[in-house]
Amino acid sequence: MVCPDLYVLAIYQDSRGFLWVGTVNGLSRFDGKHFVSYGLRQGLTSQYINHILEDKQGRLWAGTMGKQIFRFSDNRFIEYPFSDSAKFRYILNLQELNNGELWVSTDSGMYRFETGNWAKRTLVPGFENKICLQILETEKGHLL
Repeated sequence: MVCPDLYVLAIYQDSRGFLWVGTVNGLSRFDGKHFVSYGLRQGLTSQYINHILEDKQGRLWAGTMGKQIFRFSDNRFIEYPFSDSAKFRYILNLQELNNGELWVSTDSGMYRFETGNWAKRTLVPGFENKICLQILETEKGHLL
């Protein structure tokens, strides 16, 4: 099997050496010789994969242009909802902080993964609904 599309949006190498390729038609895993493709049959309800991240616990996450975040588990994708019905248009970044917290940057604020869903959080008062591309951490763990 080949990669599901030539229009690549994201590439990520996980801790086991697999190369994950996000495209407009799903997600593929490349082991150095073969592609295994994942899409609707494996639980993705949006196949436009533009963010891929493996967290410190070894969980693989995929963000979509469809305002959704999925976690890969047992060859299936599980969607984790946003607490406020996702009042934004685009996911801009998916990142893990040094303390293990997972955050999503959107065109309308920041979300932190908490107890099974993505909760809207304010990092800077007055900017809770503004575009934020990513969180920067200082050596002392302060967020910027």
